[in-house]
Amino acid sequence: MIFQKGQPSRILWALVAFCLVMSVVNFVRHLRNKAYVRSLAQDIVSKSGATDPESKVIAIRDYVRSHVTYQEYPQEGRPFLRSSAADILRSGKGWCGEVSRACIHLASELGIKAQRINLTGKVNHVVAEVEFSPDRRMILDCQNPPMVQELESLDSVIDRPEFADYYTINLRRLRISWLVSRIRLQSWAVSHWLESPHFILATFWFLGGCLLALKRGLRTLLREILRRRGWVHTGTLRG
Repeated sequence: MIFQKGQPSRILWALVAFCLVMSVVNFVRHLRNKAYVRSLAQDIVSKSGATDPESKVIAIRDYVRSHVTYQEYPQEGRPFLRSSAADILRSGKGWCGEVSRACIHLASELGIKAQRINLTGKVNHVVAEVEFSPDRRMILDCQNPPMVQELESLDSVIDRPEFADYYTINLRRLRISWLVSRIRLQSWAVSHWLESPHFILATFWFLGGCLLALKRGLRTLLREILRRRGWVHTGTLRG
């Protein structure tokens, strides 16, 4: 077996560089969106006079209900990862999933843990679940008009005749709802990451670049091991 010795593939390293650049671009977008949402959350709380976590959550809910609508907003053609919370709040457009994402990020910027809950049954609906304490979590419906008017526990909401099941990851969009149900994430950090499309893209672009670089590195390492053992001979021709 003869390996041709030459320079590392320029195309491969160009792809690695491209992946890393795209990762940085998306992460910067994520940070800018995060700063916008944080500023808006602080402004909402300041104007409402809210001081405790529950009153802050209600102020956020009321703001989103009055500023984001699904009227004239198409359900079809939306990106798979959906819009970022900042884009939703800027545009004032979104369905239940979008307004829940906006509320989740606004609450998170105030130090209040929140995550998505997908309700299924006779009707499908998306709400947010906020944690006021480890033993007190409440459902927050930010859509206008809401299906859950006030703060309620998930147990109370799921007992309604229109709902039969729930999960924190959208199993319907992943097309595996027939296989599993009632997946409930216990990691608020993972839940927050799943609500951050630019952060998700930054992560996958970075991992893609690392995998490409690792592939090249492993190939070079394997060649060197085989050469040292005398199992292969390295040619002098450029590859």
